[in-house]
Order: sequence, then structure tokens, then C-alpha cells
Amino acid sequence: MSRPFLIASYVPSPLRQPLRVALGEEHRIVEAVGWPDLIDLVRRRPVDLIVVDPAVEGAVETTPIMRVMDSFPRTPLLVYTSLGPASAGALTELSIRGVKDVVLARYDDSPKKFNQLLERVAKKQLSRYVISNIADSLGMLPEPVAKAVEQMFDKPQAFLSASDIATAAGVPLSSLYRSLRLAGFRSAKRILVAARVLRAHAYMREPGYSVQEVASKLGYSHPRILARHTNLALGVKPRHLRRRMSDEAVIGRLVDWMYDNDATD
Repeated sequence: MSRPFLIASYVPSPLRQPLRVALGEEHRIVEAVGWPDLIDLVRRRPVDLIVVDPAVEGAVETTPIMRVMDSFPRTPLLVYTSLGPASAGALTELSIRGVKDVVLARYDDSPKKFNQLLERVAKKQLSRYVISNIADSLGMLPEPVAKAVEQMFDKPQAFLSASDIATAAGVPLSSLYRSLRLAGFRSAKRILVAARVLRAHAYMREPGYSVQEVASKLGYSHPRILARHTNLALGVKPRHLRRRMSDEAVIGRLVDWMYDNDATD
């Protein structure tokens, strides 16, 4: 597995322990106590995957799941449930609505099944596309530094400064700066900001998030700092990330900006 994941779940008690065992100790699970709480968790926390059971409250219901999907359409959602006549109908309905990942308790809820799913989630993330675009430069970095940069794009909220990258890489700050310059990057600040703005773009494409909530999820002390960063890197305000720029346009601009020696910080 490339990195630990944060998973928000709302499943009945009999499925909680099998879910934890299958996912392993590497990944963190936050358990919701109701559908509104699940939506609040996803809105506030940097959730990588949502796991739900349409029968979590007894009767099989699809409407709450569809509400979650409508609020966060770009956050992967997995249905984890027990097979039965009622659940079969619900799975058919959810499939029509776009649910692609289903795990049936006691049939295919093995660690291998869950980890294959998480690998697919990782590969779908925009950060993977950025990493592929800067692969040549990463190849010029010392391996610990390259890995730290990849970790930063995967979890930008955990890296608040260049010192955090240096600490993750286990190198002095001066060595980090020198390595990045030799690899062609403009500065450590540029790649830090690019990682955060990329994740902000991903969040802002979800109708369930406000600019304030996105800023909070990314660890900003105030939304105006996020606004300054999106303007520096992309020339737009955070709210414009919702519809005005495609994933391809954002990735292209951010990659260029990380190398651009003419643009100002």
C-alpha cells in the first residue's frame, strides 16, 4: 500500500470489527454515529474513502447514501453489506446511481479485496497525475527526498512548511533546498503550495464543501491564506476552482508553476 488512508464508515456493529481487521492497522477509520454525522465527518476531515451499509439502521435505505454521493461525488464510496433479498434490490438501485464498489460480508471482505480497492482509490487521485508529470525531477532527487515529496502530495495537510518535508526525508533543511534546486524546482514553497492548491481544487469540486471548510481541512489558519495561494499558483480565487478550471488545466498550471523562474511568489 502506498500510504495510510483515512476512512469514514457508517456500518452496523457486526461489520465494524471485520472492516477494521480487513483494512489493517495501517489505515485509520473514523466511525459515524448517524448519516448527518457521516456527512459532517467527510466535510471536516481529509477522508479518502467512505464505507457505508444501506442496512446500517435496520431497514435497507438507499436515499441517505445517494445524499452522501450527491454531496461528495468525487470522494470514493464503498458499500459494505450482508447479502439478502432487501440488500440485493438496494445494490441494484445504487449500481444504477453509479456505485461501483461493493463488498459482501463473509463472502469477499478479505484484506486482499479491501487493499485492492484502496490501491484503485490511490491511483484515481489527482496527486498521482501530478507525480507522474514531475517524475523526471523526482528521479533526480535523493530517494528519501523524493518519497517525502510524494507523501506531501498525498497528505498536504500534514506538511505546513519546508521543514516538515526535510523532517520526513530525514535531511537538513539546507540539503532539501539544494536538492530541489538541482532537480529544477523553483522552491520548496512552490511545491508545498502546489500540493495544497491541488487538494483544494479536488475538494472544491465537491458541492458539499465551502471555501472555509476546505481551508480548515487543509490546515490553513484562515481562508484568506488559501485564497492567496490559489491566486499565486493559478491566478484565481478558491471559489473559481469549483467550475472554471478542469483537472487537466489545474494540473498543467501547477506543474508549470513549480518550475517557473519568472513568476513571483
